Order: sequence, then C-alpha cells, then structure tokens
Amino acid sequence: EMRGFSLYFDVVPVIVVNGADAARGRLFTLLHEYAHLLLHTEGLCDTVTDLRASDQDRQLEARCNAIAAAILMPAAAVLSRPEVVAREHQPTSWDYGALAAAAAPFGVSAEALLRRLVTLERVPLSFYQARRKEFQERYEEEETKSRASGGNWYRTTVRDLGKGYVRLVADAHRRRVIDSYTAATYLNAKVSQIQRLADTAAITEAVSA
Repeated sequence: EMRGFSLYFDVVPVIVVNGADAARGRLFTLLHEYAHLLLHTEGLCDTVTDLRASDQDRQLEARCNAIAAAILMPAAAVLSRPEVVAREHQPTSWDYGALAAAAAPFGVSAEALLRRLVTLERVPLSFYQARRKEFQERYEEEETKSRASGGNWYRTTVRDLGKGYVRLVADAHRRRVIDSYTAATYLNAKVSQIQRLADTAAITEAVSA
C-alpha cells in the first residue's frame, strides 16, 4: 500500500500523501517526501519493503527517514524527556506504554521514537530490532480502534487539515471570495458543515450560503 510519493521539479515540486493513513503517519510521510525534494530526488513510500531496491536507494530512504525524524524529534527535546533521562543507564527497559507516553508530545509513534533513540545512541540497535514489530503492531491496533470509535469529526478534520488552512478557506468564504460549494470542496465537507468547522478553527464570523 502506498503511503506517499514525491516528484521533483525545479518550479513546482509535488508531494502526495495517502489520506487513509493515520495523521501521525501522514505527517512523517510528508516530511520524508519533503526531504527527498530537499535532496533533489524523488521518492515512493510504501508499507512493503522492496527487496529489489539497490543499496544506494536504501541509503537514500534511510537518510530521508533520518531527516524527517530529526525535524519531528529534535535531539535536545528528546534527550530532555523525563522518560529518556530515567532510562539513561537502563536502555533496554523501555516498554510500549513508556515509549508511547514519551512519543506523544512529538506526534509520533512509539516505534518511531525508539528508532530515534537508536540514532541518538540511547538504545541499542539490537533492542530496536527485537521489539520493532511488536511496537508497530501495538500502534496499528490503537490507530484502528481510534478510527473505529469515530470521535469528534469537526475537531479531527480541523486537526488533519490544519487550523491555518481551515481559517483561510473560511475567511475566503466569509468575504465571498469563494462560494459555499467551493469552500465545502476545499474542506472535504458538506456546505452545512462549513460554519461549525470555522467555529472549531476559532473563526467566529464565517457565513453560510
């Protein structure tokens, strides 16, 4: 399954992210593909490792992963987390709950934080390799349950689209720069939902058609 891809052009480069992925996964994919563009390369992220990939391709993917991880999880911020400090001399004492708690402020999965700790030399690579699959499966189970439970659609939509984007569309709609149909299309919503989306994004003066 494709998670995202990027196409490098000098004028208008392109990044496409799979909207069906969880928000945290989409953010990492976005930054991974952005790293490809910074390196003037193109990329394709999928959930299955391509065994035909060359060593050079794997090195490039690893570099893009490292760039994305460094942006999402700055070294100083990670190393100052209480959970990390407490395990400085017990690097293999991490369990899923502790990793998930430490990862939450960065908006990443427990497995992603564990990989970052390997890069920062706070966890042995052998421990990561031994527990990686387990932590990935736990994360996927939680994301599946979260999607199944629904939650508040308006808050989720504003979170996924970004408050700034929703505000921009709502403001254009309020000023009648765009009509209700166009605004609803941009927000992936119904016309009747524009007002509440605007309110959720802290816009109080959006109008409905």
